[in-house]
Amino acid sequence: MLGLISFRVLWGLIGTRYARFSNFVYSPGTVIQYLKGLVAKKPKHYMGHNPAAGWIVIAMLLSLFVVTVSGLKVYAIEEGLGPLAGGPPALIVISAAYADDEDDEHGKNENGHGEDEEAEEFWEEIHEVSSNFMLLLIFLHIAGVIVSGRLHSEHLVKAMLTGKKVSKTDV
Repeated sequence: MLGLISFRVLWGLIGTRYARFSNFVYSPGTVIQYLKGLVAKKPKHYMGHNPAAGWIVIAMLLSLFVVTVSGLKVYAIEEGLGPLAGGPPALIVISAAYADDEDDEHGKNENGHGEDEEAEEFWEEIHEVSSNFMLLLIFLHIAGVIVSGRLHSEHLVKAMLTGKKVSKTDV
């Protein structure tokens, strides 16, 4: 997944005209104006991504990155596997004078939870929240494609697959 995200970021920098971030990442004011036009059912037409779609693309990339990294982190903690897993456990001998007073001899703190359990809970929560946020963004993206396609009389799904944007009135 990190490879796909990296590819899309690279493609957004050096890809085709309408795939480049410079072509569809607009200022907040432009996005607000577009959304006002959308609500009034008279949005400005854009050949590539509209301003709202541009922001959704960026939000989806960032959210997918957090989902991926947090998932890898949970996998590393639970299974000890994956690119974020530490190396094999090492035997470390320290003097009793430097030992952490808060942990007992089994690595558990006063609440009975080990550091790994707390870290796992933290990363699981990040993973769950970011996954749910990603689902919201997907829903908004699909809704935007449907609404924008109807308001502009365009086959947007076909355009996503072919790379050619043709309005229904041109067919």
